[in-house]
Amino acid sequence: MFFSYFIQSRGKLKIFIKKSYGEFYYNDMGYISTGRNANSTLEYFLYHIELYLYNTSSDFKSIRDLKLSVFSDKKIVKTENLKDEDTRIYDGISYAKDADTYNIPSKNVKVLNLSFYISNEDLKNINYNNTFFELEYTNSKNKRKKIKVFEDIMKEPKISTEIL
Repeated sequence: MFFSYFIQSRGKLKIFIKKSYGEFYYNDMGYISTGRNANSTLEYFLYHIELYLYNTSSDFKSIRDLKLSVFSDKKIVKTENLKDEDTRIYDGISYAKDADTYNIPSKNVKVLNLSFYISNEDLKNINYNNTFFELEYTNSKNKRKKIKVFEDIMKEPKISTEIL
């Protein structure tokens, strides 16, 4: 009986990246948007990532302390907790809570919509030709895991010549 339980609980928590993209935001005379023209200034970069967590085990699995790090020229530029987009509140300003602990029941899928903010000051330290993101988390066994997410997804922003 113990052996059959051991085999059933040997499953893993599999992480799939369903979607990820980044957007540069600019300030054009007090108005923040993704469009850029000659008068606008770079404000920040917002990276969105949608994760599918699939538990193949017959036991609950958990994931917590989700962090994302930005590397440029093999050096860490910024590490921060991921924000849970499902908790984002818009009230004059927008605010999202840090990604929390997520418990995934056996043979189940949990979808996480997360985001990561990079300020203008941090963007100045990035070589756009050599960047990558690394996802870091703590699993059910209290072990830290790291996954290299994407390379070269940040492209240097270009100035639009059209008048908005």
